This record gives sequence, C-alpha cells and structure tokens, in this order.
Amino acid sequence: MENNSKKILETIFRLDPGVDLTQEQQDDLFTAMSPRCLVEAFLDTEFIGLRDQYATLKMDSLKDTFLPLKDNIKLLEQVAEVILKHLKDMRSQLCKGEIKSDLLRVVPILFECPAFDRPDKEWGDRIIRKMAEFLILMHETAKRNFDVLVRWWDADSDILARVIKVYVQAYRNLVKCLFNSKPISTDNLYIQMLTILREINESLGYKVPVNQFYIRQPGYEETNRKIEILILQLHQQHLQLSLLGLLPLGNLLFLLDVPLKWKMLRIEFNDTSLLHFTKTLNDILLKFEETFGIGSGIMFLIGSRHLKIRPEPLTLRFEIDDDKEKVVESAISKVECKNETSLLLPFEVYFKDNVSLGVNAGGPMKEFFSRLFEELFNVGKHSIFKKLDDSSSCTTLWFNKDSKELDKLRSVGKLFALMFYNKVIVTMPFPFLFYKKLLGNSQSSFEDLKLLDPGMAKSMGTLLEMSDDDLADYSFTVQGPLNEPEIELKPAGKDEAVTTANVLEYIELYARHYTASSQFDVFSESFRSMFRRFTLHRLFAPQELMSLFQGGEYDWKAFQGSFGYEKGYTANHRVVEMFWSVFHGDLTEDDKRDFLRVMTGADHVPIGGIQEIRPRMWPMGGDEDCKGKSPKDMCPEVNTCHGFIVLHLPRYKNREHLKERLMKLIEMKGHGFHKLVE
Repeated sequence: MENNSKKILETIFRLDPGVDLTQEQQDDLFTAMSPRCLVEAFLDTEFIGLRDQYATLKMDSLKDTFLPLKDNIKLLEQVAEVILKHLKDMRSQLCKGEIKSDLLRVVPILFECPAFDRPDKEWGDRIIRKMAEFLILMHETAKRNFDVLVRWWDADSDILARVIKVYVQAYRNLVKCLFNSKPISTDNLYIQMLTILREINESLGYKVPVNQFYIRQPGYEETNRKIEILILQLHQQHLQLSLLGLLPLGNLLFLLDVPLKWKMLRIEFNDTSLLHFTKTLNDILLKFEETFGIGSGIMFLIGSRHLKIRPEPLTLRFEIDDDKEKVVESAISKVECKNETSLLLPFEVYFKDNVSLGVNAGGPMKEFFSRLFEELFNVGKHSIFKKLDDSSSCTTLWFNKDSKELDKLRSVGKLFALMFYNKVIVTMPFPFLFYKKLLGNSQSSFEDLKLLDPGMAKSMGTLLEMSDDDLADYSFTVQGPLNEPEIELKPAGKDEAVTTANVLEYIELYARHYTASSQFDVFSESFRSMFRRFTLHRLFAPQELMSLFQGGEYDWKAFQGSFGYEKGYTANHRVVEMFWSVFHGDLTEDDKRDFLRVMTGADHVPIGGIQEIRPRMWPMGGDEDCKGKSPKDMCPEVNTCHGFIVLHLPRYKNREHLKERLMKLIEMKGHGFHKLVE
C-alpha cells in the first residue's frame, strides 16, 4: 500500500471539485494519508545516509501532489478531518522521550497540505490549532524529538518558513475575526506557537527573515490599517496592549513590522520629552515661588510667553558653529557635560552666522546630525572608526581598536542616542554586527567574526584543515598594538601551542578577541544609558534596527510620485517635467542618492518606503526671490522649516541651466542654500 500512496493521493486530489468520494476512496484516502504511508511515499532514499541531519523528503514531488487540492474546498475539508484523526494517533507516539525521527517526517509533509492555508474555515482552524497543540506538547515533554525537527529546520529553512507562514496566517485571521466581531478562541495558542518559532529562528541565526512574522502583510490593507490604529491608540494611552485579553504587548512585538514599531517608539519619545519638559518647568516655577513668593511663578511664565522667551533649562539647545570643520568639536563640547535626563528634553539646534537655518527643530536638526556624522565617519580626520579593509571601495566602518579617545567615543554614543531619540535617521556605515551588539544580544564568537569580517573568518577556518606540523608556529597569542606587547588569548597562552586537538578553542578565542572592542563597549554603554527605559532590545531584532538606518530598495518612480506641487507648479508644468527629465535621464544612481540625502538628511530609503517622504515642489524665481537676477542664476533650495520638505525650484528657461544648478546643489550637499550665485 505504501508504494501506491502517492498515486492514490494524486488520483483523489485531481477529482473534479464537488464530487463526492465513494466509500472506497474515503478508505484509500485515510490509509494513504497515514504517517507511515506519507513518509514512505515522499522519503528521498538517495540521501538516506543524511536522514538524521536532513528531513530528506522529495519536497518538489510533495508540493506537486498537494497542488491540485488547493481550490477544492469540499475535498480539503475531508482531508482536514483525516489529518485530525491521524494527529490524535501520533500524539501518543511522538510526545514521549523516545526519538521517532522517521515518524517525525510526517510533520513537514502535512504542513504542505493546502488545508493549513485555510484558517478562515472552521475545519482549517481546527487542524492548525491541533497541530500547534501537538508541537507545543512535544516541545515541552519530548524535547529530543522536537530537537530533531529543529535540526531539519536549520538544514532547510524553507520548511521552517512554511510553518511560520501557517501560524502567521492563522493569527492574522484571528485578528480579522476580532475586528469583524466574530467569535474567537482566547487561549493564545497561536501566540504560544509563534513565540516558540521566533525563539528557534533567533537561535538558528535568523534562517527565516524576521519580516515573515509580521501580521501586517501586503494584500490585507484594511486589516493592516485597523491593526495600526488600535495598537497606536492603546500604546499612546500607555495601556497594556490586549485585544480583549488576546494580545499582550510583550508577546506581540515580534509580530509588528518596523514602520509600526517606529511609530510606537516615536510616540514614546514624544511623551517622554513632554514629561521631562513639564517636570522641569514645574521645578523652575516652584523654585521661583519659593524665592519671590506665591504667584510669582505664574507671572514669570506669562512674561516669558509674552516675550517669547523659553528658559534655557526647559530645552536642550545647541548653538553649533556653522563651519563644517568644527561641527564635531562643537557638538562634543555641548553634549559631554549633559546628563541623560537633560538629553531627554525638547531639542533645538541653532547654527551660528546662518540665519536661514534658524532654530526650528526640523531642518536644522537634520542638517546638524548629517554634518556631524559625515565628519565623524571621515577616517582621515577622526581615528575612532576605521575601514573594515584597506580597499578604496570599502565603505563599511568599525571601531578602531587602537583609538585611545574613549571620552570622545562616550560623547559620540550620546550624540547617536540624541539623534535617534529626536527621530532623525542618518545613514550608518556599520555592519550587521553593530546592531546585533548594540541591542545587547551578542557574545563575541566565531559567528560574529563571520558577520564582521567574512574574509578573516574564512582564513581562520582553513586552520581546521592543518596538521600539527602546520600549526607549530601558532600559540594562544595575538599581536598587540604598535609598540605594545603581544596579547594572550588565555592565561599562559604564550606557552601553549595550537594543535589539531585545541584548534577549535583557538579559533573561538581569536574570534572573541577580534570582534570584542572596548571602544564599542564605551560607545554602546553611553547609547544604552539613555535608552534603558525604552527596552529597544525587546522592540527590535538586529535586522530591524539595521533597516532603520540603511533602509530598503530605491524606487525613483515612487519617489517622483510622492511629490506634491503647489504655488503654481503642477506635475505637467514645463519646469517640473524638465526637472524629472534631468533626474531620471542625467543623474547617476549615486547622484540620486546624494539628492535624497540633500532632501532628507540620509541617503537611505526611509521606513515605510521612499513614497513616505512626500516632499513638495514650489516655484522660485519671482522678483522677491531673485532680487532682480535671472532664474538661471538661482540655485534650488531645500527647506524643512515649514514642518515638511520643500524643494524650491527656480523657473529655469532651459534644461542645461536646470541640470547645472541641480548638480551644484548635490555637489554642495545642500549646505548653504538658499543663496544667489555670483
């Protein structure tokens, strides 16, 4: 019977929708869907020697067999009932301590059945729920069996991705039912299952991208919108998030996408800033009344408001030197004397000798952080960072182990935190390991070495192939900084030779030394001291934090579509069409990214996609703008002090003038505009 199972299933699954199964066909279906028959039908015997490490299933054949069943709802229901019966029988066998690896193969086989894609059907919800109960029980009572599944998921992430997809779909359907006031189960079974899957995925080094866990997915816009509204409302009210007891916030965060998490965090930042502002104001008024009597505080407040004076302690106000060469020293001198509490106050930036930038907390703030980190990342001027390798094409930076400027790094950590807290995102040239360690969930190891320096990791891996004679020149030491002694990787390491017996220990210790950085530790501790209350490590996975600072894919047509046109300009205006002709036809990819940096302060795609920028284009070229000059002598201006981004574009007469001035704006990175060209 086992050899015929696949043929029987293919025959039954290809029946016309709506056809009733005969009793004989029902019996054949039940037998062919038994664990033993399914495994026998789809086991890949060519790789039988790898059966402990891999599921060794004929996955393509399995998918092809189940495919015709996808739209046959009536037959799917009958198949679901058969699966339920077999799951009950499997429970007693697989939820014990004995290892049943051959029988376990039925788990990835069953997940390929389209019945698991129908949580919207009562029978679909039942088998998905029953499988969750089965897997959770195995996880709790038969760890050795469950570990076999994990080993297969590690070897083939597609199998793990399928399980995740099933339970994300099921949970999304549960939320949708809740919004539609349909009766639902409140046993948190899906959350339990997804939590286990998240922990496994993390332990396996994120074999499946974290975005596969998001309950907001393309194609579910109405549900997505309702989820966002509900979560933001409850989060803003500082309530424990629970959809009628269903969604505790702590168990839900990994199911939320980065744009939604970023909105939640921005609300938290705004509330914290307002809280500290209010507390500081109350302290000032109290001290004022203690000194000058009751009622004097109110008079002081009225007078300050009338004169448009904000007492210095109520805000964090930076007056920064407009000279680009001095921005680092100017910023560090401002922040090094500030404690974490003062950094949480509303932040204002003022550039000396540059009236056009003003003190508004939008454009000047972005300009400040953009200039600051652009300078700090110039390794020719500042030695706290270095390139990962010496090639001219390398743009990735890491912390310089030879740097002794720990106080400077401590201040840079504060400035990085200040930037993030004030919702400004500047492109960061750091590798994935930076975000992993910043969230505090990484111990230095060989896996970290792979993330930081794949070339070095590959070189260290070759040591495993060496003989004792080849390793004779190695000891548990590494070369120290210039003019300093060598460093022992372990006590008495200089006296211990590396051999084939201890080479793994040597590689691991070397990797820890290579990736560990006291400079990073100083930076990260300074950063985290400001964010302890926000528990970033619970909110973001490293990939998500990295996406905040490096963005997604560039879609320049979507960028064009995000523009609004006002004050006489329209999408069909001659100058506007000429601008986009130059942008798409003459600018290189690097030019476009530099223009994006001019517009937003960062050259990466913002959270939510490039269409989220939503700038506006206004004409520039009247008498008031040009002061008698021709529009061709004007350069475009980018202004963010209106509370939104505006590109002021002169009314150029010809394409070459527009191209020349636009390239000048990009070359100058927007600094110093709005200015007349002499």
